[in-house]
Amino acid sequence: LHLSIRRQRQMCIRDRTKGDVEKAVEDARNADDLKAYKEKAKEEIGNLKNLSDTEKDTYKGEVDQATDKPGVNEIVQDANAKDTENKELKEAKDKAKEDIKDLNLTPEEKAAAEKAIDDAKDKGEVDKAVSDAKDKAAANDQKDKELKEAKDKAKEEIDKLPNLSEDEKTDAKGKVDNAQTK
Repeated sequence: LHLSIRRQRQMCIRDRTKGDVEKAVEDARNADDLKAYKEKAKEEIGNLKNLSDTEKDTYKGEVDQATDKPGVNEIVQDANAKDTENKELKEAKDKAKEDIKDLNLTPEEKAAAEKAIDDAKDKGEVDKAVSDAKDKAAANDQKDKELKEAKDKAKEEIDKLPNLSEDEKTDAKGKVDNAQTK
């Protein structure tokens, strides 16, 4: 009986040791598998075209810190979502620049509008920049209309002046045409 208990104890120790070794081997396999999984995830993040290098580095760092595959998957999903968001914002900015291209804006106003579009962090800011540019163009259109009307009225008055020669009238109307303000 004494030998039997000793034998059972040895077998139990051997089984526990064998179990510990098997678990250690399994843990090592899982660690290698997770490492390979992380490398694949970082490669996928690196291939996203609409992420900045800083954003890519941030997501890759998060992948390095992940402790399991679901955590890695969540980070890759976040990176893909940000990539899509960046792409949509870029498309909105490109469309906005196209929308303001032919507006009645001075070169300075157009440059300011394009800078506001470039600096926009989301679609709402892009829309506001376009709206502001359109408002400015509408104001410019009104000023241009008023200036044209004032010029037309001035030229009519010049034509009515009886003491000017035709050359003097032409010269005066040319000055009116070159005027930039009322």
